[in-house]
Amino acid sequence: MVKKKKHPQWIFFFLILLFYAGVLSYIIYRNDFYQWDFKTYYYAGKAHALGLNPYGITNLSKLAKQQIRFYFRYPPYTLWFFRFFSLFKYKTAYYLYLFAKLILLAAIYYIWVRILLKSNVNLWFYPFSLLAFNSCIFVDLMSGNIAIFEYFFLWLSFIFFLNRRPFWFCLLVLVAASFKFTPIFFLLLLLFDDKPRKYIYLASSFSVFATGQLIYYFTDPLYEDFLLRNRNLEKGWANPSLLSMTKSFIEGLFSLFKHQPPFFVSISIFALIIAAILYLSWKACAVLKSTGTIADEDKRRWLIMNFCLIYALLVPRFVAYSHIILIVPAYFAMQHILSKSEAFWLMLVLISLQTPDRAGPPRLEIAYNFIWTYHSILIAVVLWALYQYKIIKRDITP
Repeated sequence: MVKKKKHPQWIFFFLILLFYAGVLSYIIYRNDFYQWDFKTYYYAGKAHALGLNPYGITNLSKLAKQQIRFYFRYPPYTLWFFRFFSLFKYKTAYYLYLFAKLILLAAIYYIWVRILLKSNVNLWFYPFSLLAFNSCIFVDLMSGNIAIFEYFFLWLSFIFFLNRRPFWFCLLVLVAASFKFTPIFFLLLLLFDDKPRKYIYLASSFSVFATGQLIYYFTDPLYEDFLLRNRNLEKGWANPSLLSMTKSFIEGLFSLFKHQPPFFVSISIFALIIAAILYLSWKACAVLKSTGTIADEDKRRWLIMNFCLIYALLVPRFVAYSHIILIVPAYFAMQHILSKSEAFWLMLVLISLQTPDRAGPPRLEIAYNFIWTYHSILIAVVLWALYQYKIIKRDITP
């Protein structure tokens, strides 16, 4: 029997280090331009330390002595994290923050490759992971968003879910949800656990999260400013979520007749879509829980991948760097759902499709821009549908 040749570990580490070198060479000398989100975080932390309102962009711009492009959008308690960086000069903090993100990204890759994918990857995984879904990892590093910190704790929590350790799983999900709230959704993985105390862990975790937010709402006047900054959602390139896509599609249809759609139309249609997603997802996860054809740990892997896709479809704000959550479920589908030829074409499409900065062809501009804007979420919908189909048919492999 011929043993399958394994790729040496040094190739993995070499490719990651090579990636780091490329990113650093691109970002490190342009600290005046890149990590624009971090610039907001840095001066928000500094404003908070000085007793100024960190949610006012005028205050941040005065401290920076230049125009800050984006508002601070996270809860007031997260300012204490950013205040650490504000202890240093901006350039020093810039490099500290970038270095921390690169370390966490290396840890995320380790979790992806060695634990969730069980080292069952080929060398194509690395360029795929860097370039798929609009090069979302590059986008995160260039923008300086908090997403890699958030996803590190989320992927780390999945290790404890795989190992049936609900306390640490819940704790890490709560940490991951502390900035943007939406990762709290992953606590629902416990509904498909067979631990007798799963409902206690689930209820306790949601209670701790809700209680913490209520305490800050009633005790910190800045919390209202935080809510105000998150009142409106972007559409199109800035937020290619399923909600945004639904609104854009309905508006495009109505525009053919020179009308604006009533607000309730888009929301009602989106609610129906979400109801269908939740119903089919619940059915698939229940089938997966009851199947006896694969080991418990492999069932949990399928649950994690499925939940990542469900999450991507449900969240109202799903900007470019958020697409990191789709990388491993897409690759997992190539291994377990698609044929080799189908996997090749999906990988080619995901690597090749990058959001263009140009107008569409005449008479087809609306459709062209719609597809290019929302191609990542459209692919996520297709992947989600394939997952539900394979699971409900019980056609799943370890």
